[in-house]
Amino acid sequence: MISLLLAVSLAADTSKMRTDMARLDPAEVYVMTCRTAADEADSDWDRVIDVWWTCDAEARRRELTEALPQIRGEIALAEVERDFGHLRAEAPLDFARIVLAVSAQRREVQLPFSAVLAAWHRVVSDNEARLNLDDVRTVTVRMLPNDSGTAEQREKLAGLLRREVGDLGFKISPEDQAEAADAAIMVFLEPTFREVQEGDASRGHLSGWEVEIKTQPIRYKVRDVKGAPLRVRERADYREAEDAVSVAMEASAAAFAEALLLQVVREVYKDYALPEPGRAAD
Repeated sequence: MISLLLAVSLAADTSKMRTDMARLDPAEVYVMTCRTAADEADSDWDRVIDVWWTCDAEARRRELTEALPQIRGEIALAEVERDFGHLRAEAPLDFARIVLAVSAQRREVQLPFSAVLAAWHRVVSDNEARLNLDDVRTVTVRMLPNDSGTAEQREKLAGLLRREVGDLGFKISPEDQAEAADAAIMVFLEPTFREVQEGDASRGHLSGWEVEIKTQPIRYKVRDVKGAPLRVRERADYREAEDAVSVAMEASAAAFAEALLLQVVREVYKDYALPEPGRAAD
């Protein structure tokens, strides 16, 4: 019955969204449609899980392989809610750590970033828990010199990166200050500004710009380890090239901050011992 109802829902919702989402990736549209169907199951977590597994099977049938990590992340999060949801009220810090540990340890899945971010903020808002994260909480972002973009664009991007990373709960030091060298995490990155479509208002062509951020291996100084290099790329299309570049910068800075947090979570919680379902963490 769930499969039949979901199939009908998918067909109806896809039809309604086809016009508005014509430019989105088909995998993204499919996940959004599945999320609508799962939301209808409310907090009946077994039913939510069934809905997402049905979506998983359909995604494989359609060969929407890019959707599978997100779908399985939704399944993993629903399983956390089912097995440990009582900890939200009883032991919210334990619940947050479980979410972060699942994100860290199940590399094949992609939990909704909003859930990971909420859990991270819950941990760093606790005074004692925050002290235990001193070896990853301070970050210095240094931009390597290159000739891509203008000096003003590179300066603006650097500011956006500091803001986005800082908003996640990290402490940021401007790279020209003495304490920047003592940060727990050092990030050396190189941006690339690339025009991907020349604008032509007379022909209805928008200006398209892409901003890519590539880093060297992330250095965890206090832990004396290195994380994998990060690479994000975002595009924006606007009538004016200046607007396209600006929006692409904002999107790439946000995407970079998200990628950095997910890596930090993996580093911190990769060995965290998950409790048995129904029990609080130690």
